[in-house]
Parts: sequence; C-alpha cells; structure tokens
Amino acid sequence: MCQLVELMKTMLRLQITMAAVGDIKNGLSEWVQKYEQCVVQQPWSHLNNCLLHMTYLEQLAARFDLEDELQAVNEHIGDGPIGYERSYPEYADYVLRPPYTKIPHMSQDLERWLAIYFSQVLGKRKTEVTTHLGLSVLSTGKFRIRHGGDSFRTEAVSKRTGQNERKNCYVRYEILQYSRGVREPICKICYGHLDKILVYQVPNDPFFGILSGKEQVLVLLTPWKTDGQDAAKTLTWVQAKLAPIITDIRNIKAVVGLVDTRKRSGIIDRARESVFSGFDDLGVDENDDD
Repeated sequence: MCQLVELMKTMLRLQITMAAVGDIKNGLSEWVQKYEQCVVQQPWSHLNNCLLHMTYLEQLAARFDLEDELQAVNEHIGDGPIGYERSYPEYADYVLRPPYTKIPHMSQDLERWLAIYFSQVLGKRKTEVTTHLGLSVLSTGKFRIRHGGDSFRTEAVSKRTGQNERKNCYVRYEILQYSRGVREPICKICYGHLDKILVYQVPNDPFFGILSGKEQVLVLLTPWKTDGQDAAKTLTWVQAKLAPIITDIRNIKAVVGLVDTRKRSGIIDRARESVFSGFDDLGVDENDDD
C-alpha cells in the first residue's frame, strides 16, 4: 500500500518529468501483481466488495470530519436551509451556517473596507459612504452553495479543525470589470482566502438607493496575485498576497486547493471540466528544493 501511496503522490505533482512517467507505469504494474497475489492468499479478500467499501467509509467517518462530504452528494432536491442555517431572499443558493455572532462595534478596518465596497457599488465617494454606514453587522464562519456546490469555512475556522490538508478557505471568485470604451464587462478570475462572512443591514437611507434597508451578504477576502490566470487551464502560482477586499458572496464560485512545491504555492482548481497537465522535459526533480 505504501508503494501505491508514493506513486499517487508522484502523479499528483504539478509537473512531472518524462522519466518519472516510465517509473509510474512500471511501479503500477508491479503493485497490481503484488495486489493480485495478496487477494489469492488472504481469505478475507473474497468478502463482498460492497461490505468492504462500507467498512472503509465507516472508518473514514470515524477518523475525519466528513460532515460536508457526506451531505446529499447526488440528490440536491430539498437541500435548502435546515436547523439553524439561514439564507436570504436575494441569496437563495447561498446558505449560511451557525454559529452566528453579532458585531457590537465595527472596527476601523471593517468600516473602511465596507466604505470602499459601497463606494464602488454606488459610484459615490468613500468619505460620503462612511458617514452613512450603520452598525448592524452579523458574522459567521461557514456557508455552503446549494445544488451540489462547495462548502466554505473562513481561515480562522479552518485553523480550528487542525486539518491543514483540508482547508476550504481557499476560494475561486469572479468579478466583473468595466473598461473605458467597452460596453460589455470582462469577467476576471481571481483567487484568495476567505477571512470573514458578513451579513450587513443597509440603513434605511435614500443615500443607498435600491439597496436601502436591504440585507447584503458579503465576504472579506485576502486576494492572491495571479495576474488573472485561470488555474483550471494553466499552471498558476500565488505570487503574493494583496490588500483585503469586501465583495458580494455570490462572486464566490468554488473551493480550490493550495499545494506547496519548490518553495512556491500552486493553485489546484477543478471548478471547470478542463484539466491541465504539465510535463517538464528539462528533467527537473520535483523533490529538489534548491
């Protein structure tokens, strides 16, 4: 089994040498032969496969927190809010999960980020927005997207799980950008980590126009510098962390993975059906960190 694990680790590298491809083929062939011998020699190997699979799943559920993974995988009818979960009229596909915390005093940073966000949405000056901001803000650490979407946790909640390999605070989000002289907006693909999930009650003030008196579900993100690359199509590295921003929760599309290799962090994005494989003909060893 250890041999198979090592082979799988090699296959999951962001880049792989052509020489390693041959090693993988030979290794898999050798592992299959050993496995077949084990099946013949071990009497328990003839048990019903379904029973074995159920046993494996029970062990996984006992050892790991699989709450999100075991939720309606194929059947998504009726996957709306249950128990203490919440959704809001204009955010029907986004379900917030408890616990919830009311923020009694808005920090200066949060006030600034909200002012920047609403100034962009309303097309008004940040200083004007700041004077009209209210104090009603609710915070939570988890949400999920209905109809087969991903489950998300803020970075703080992900740290509490103690499972670094399963952090679902790394997200793909998309924003529309308008350019001068161009009527149609351009969809920009971005990546970052999720810091906060906020429900902001917009004051009942004509200053906010059509948003007046409505609840806005927002997220605080720390974006990564990726130059607009799509990690589902091309090899994409996290070049740097940028200043935090607030955006609408509906811009969040999926959880992504982050893999450290060669002293850099690569993004694993399976949001689309396309898959990119990189072959390094230069023969660079993946384990070479120098």
